[in-house]
Amino acid sequence: MPLAIFWTTLVEGILAFVATHIDDFFLLVLLFAQAQIQPTWKGWHIWLGGYLGLAGLILISSLGYLGGLLLPPPAIGLLGVIPIAVGGWKLWRPEPKETLEKELEELQERPTQKAWPILLPPPVLMSMLLTFANGGDNVSLYVPLFAGSTPLQLALFATIFFLMKGLWFAMAQKLTMQPAVAKVLTERTEHWVPWILVGLGVWILFKNETWRWLLS
Repeated sequence: MPLAIFWTTLVEGILAFVATHIDDFFLLVLLFAQAQIQPTWKGWHIWLGGYLGLAGLILISSLGYLGGLLLPPPAIGLLGVIPIAVGGWKLWRPEPKETLEKELEELQERPTQKAWPILLPPPVLMSMLLTFANGGDNVSLYVPLFAGSTPLQLALFATIFFLMKGLWFAMAQKLTMQPAVAKVLTERTEHWVPWILVGLGVWILFKNETWRWLLS
């Protein structure tokens, strides 16, 4: 992989992760706080569940890569409209933080099915489900990003996402003792998310030269 493409992919991966995991960071703080008061919860439960959820989102989004094998680059670039639309929707109707807290409360109050504990402990399942529940942004951005990638770029994206997820876990676990600080940080950075999504969507359109295709 040429060095220029490596650095471009690295920046794209980091921005894509941050744009789609701001709300996830706030939920992780809440989950780690629960782990401190629930005797059956362990920190590794939340790590495992979050990684399983992320792996599932990457797997689903990899369908975009398969589509990229069949479609020409300009057509792939049209997928960049998706993150632009999601970013525009977030600018128009930002999601209140109370919604994230309600998701956690609903999962805590919902009785766990008897078949699940055999495979996954309840906190692992909860962490995984929350990752999936907030994965709409992830899929909407990862699909066009993966569709225009090579196998090496796809592997690099996955590596970046897993490493960044580990950083998210460590930061959230550290800030569990100061949830007010974590909430302020999340609310401040949340304002950047729509613009990052729109910017990445526009970049996907230009990277695949879709604009030339549409004008020709």
